[in-house]
Amino acid sequence: MCVCVCVYMCARAGVVTSLACCPESGLLLSASLDGTLRCWSMEGGDQVQCFPIEGGEPPLALGGPMKGGTFFTFSQQGVDFWTISSLYNLHCRLGGDLGGSVRQIVVPSCPLPYPTRVLCVSGDRNVTIVAAETGAVLTSFSAGQRVRCADYCLPKEILLVLTEGGTLIRASTLTNPATCVDEWKARGQGPWQREEQTDGEGDQWIAKPGPASCMVLYSNIADRLRALDEWKSLQEQRCQRPTNKKPLHDAKNRFLVMLGHNGGCVSVLMLDTGKVQYRTPAHNGQKITSLQADPENSYLLTAGEDKAVLVWRVFPYAQECLSLHLNLFCGHPPLYLALLGSLLALAFQDPDSATYSLVHFSLLNQSRTDHPPSEDHLDCITGETVTEDTVK
Repeated sequence: MCVCVCVYMCARAGVVTSLACCPESGLLLSASLDGTLRCWSMEGGDQVQCFPIEGGEPPLALGGPMKGGTFFTFSQQGVDFWTISSLYNLHCRLGGDLGGSVRQIVVPSCPLPYPTRVLCVSGDRNVTIVAAETGAVLTSFSAGQRVRCADYCLPKEILLVLTEGGTLIRASTLTNPATCVDEWKARGQGPWQREEQTDGEGDQWIAKPGPASCMVLYSNIADRLRALDEWKSLQEQRCQRPTNKKPLHDAKNRFLVMLGHNGGCVSVLMLDTGKVQYRTPAHNGQKITSLQADPENSYLLTAGEDKAVLVWRVFPYAQECLSLHLNLFCGHPPLYLALLGSLLALAFQDPDSATYSLVHFSLLNQSRTDHPPSEDHLDCITGETVTEDTVK
């Protein structure tokens, strides 16, 4: 038995004079005596866009080859040519069912010839790594606890997962599902040593570091050829369970795991061993809420509940690898932060006062740039990122 379903598209005040289908965009175009051109979704029958023709005669018909989204309309006044354009087109769907709503997306910054990978944290415990070109799931990982955040070291094929309890999981992405290699508990949470104090008065004035609250990977790749050769060698071991073989010492390429703690501490761990290389008090002992790594400019950014953003200089080859460069007091706890060269973009929101704003800081001259409230978002800000020359 064949069942036909009819979808009605109705949002006009005048007679429809012409219809045409654009195969490249999958849209149905319509012209009407109400003086508009409209685009419709062929799948759901929803109106996508409406183009009012101001000051002109209503289009009597439309047509054309529809290649590249180009078509024409004509009226009693003449012929007009149109092009359908859009800012973005759907490239692929990342992994299909990811086991719940997506809470975090990370795209590791690796130059060619490394492939582009996308890490997705979804649901409570699911982490998925997807090929950006095809949307195919390469590997997945399910943690034993709720996942707070995750990061991915593509040159080493290592997945890092931070749980709500503060445990840092290190897993190999050469297998599917990913294979847990190490579980590092309470790293950086030990009591402060006297040499770690800044005033020499003991540890009474500094809050205990507490569990890790956020995490980011800092990749300093100085010898790109060596790193690429190692990655290609790892591809030959794909689908094989990882061994306990001790990694070779790499004097040039450093991969550091930065942890922010509930007690206002920043810890730096070695990726291969989990050893704490350095840690320092920060944010007046208050919780660190987010971290942002910028290896190209040797920066680490931390945001905390003390309403401040700290900019650190990173010296990956030194024992004391962090040095405070700038302290920016924001007045409100920053929700998101992103760095584009020397431009720092901060997102703030306060639903009680309907405040959803973005602020720019220049790290060069320490100036602040605001924009009019009319350009603010109207609802909750859900994310912030940067492209080559734009903050989004």
